[in-house]
Amino acid sequence: MSAVADETAYAHEENPNEDMAESIAYFLMNPDKLRSRAPAKYEFIRDRIMQGSVYLSKIRADLTFEVYNLYPDCVFPGKISRVDIRVDGAPEDDKAVTIVIGLHANDPETEGATYTWMRVFSEIGTWVDLGLRPLDDAGRYTRDGAPGIVLRGETMIDKRAKAGYWAPDIRLRDAHGNKRYAGIEDFGWQLYIDNPLEDVNPPEYVRGTAALRISTATHEGKGGAGHSCNVELGLLCLVE
Repeated sequence: MSAVADETAYAHEENPNEDMAESIAYFLMNPDKLRSRAPAKYEFIRDRIMQGSVYLSKIRADLTFEVYNLYPDCVFPGKISRVDIRVDGAPEDDKAVTIVIGLHANDPETEGATYTWMRVFSEIGTWVDLGLRPLDDAGRYTRDGAPGIVLRGETMIDKRAKAGYWAPDIRLRDAHGNKRYAGIEDFGWQLYIDNPLEDVNPPEYVRGTAALRISTATHEGKGGAGHSCNVELGLLCLVE
């Protein structure tokens, strides 16, 4: 089963096995939520695993109430249907990365997103964060956080960052707080960073390169007392 619209971020980010386990748990304990967020998963479990059986929650009548209209709170941001990636910068320069995504949505007001958070990972797990904001029909950022079906964001990747392919983790959010999680399995994506100057190894101490020397110099402190300090290296300070 593909990750259509996961129940939680954990199921989406962990692995397909956890995704399946959590989807079945939601089918048993909260089927309405699974059916609203991921109808394809709900139908797969109902038809292929449960052989047509469904689970209905029974609640005491005095604890129930009728909801007349859930719209638009039950409508989640559209799926990502288009990704445009641009990387500007020479191989030995910092890279300016611009990402534009398009959503499969008919109505920006109900199926659009007001904000998209994205974390892009290198092949060794280093990452950068960026936010994508909606654009209007003229290609300008919308005012007052109005939703849109095309969103754009920019970030910088250092010239010493890991070279190679970088993969995304994306969270879409609409004006009503509904969220959709998406990853590289859900759409086409290719971001390559050409960094011949990559430097990903942490600094290490080279034996024999440190030295300690004690020297004295006297100066008057705020209280008038003299202090004997290593002024040159700042390594050791003795109070006289």
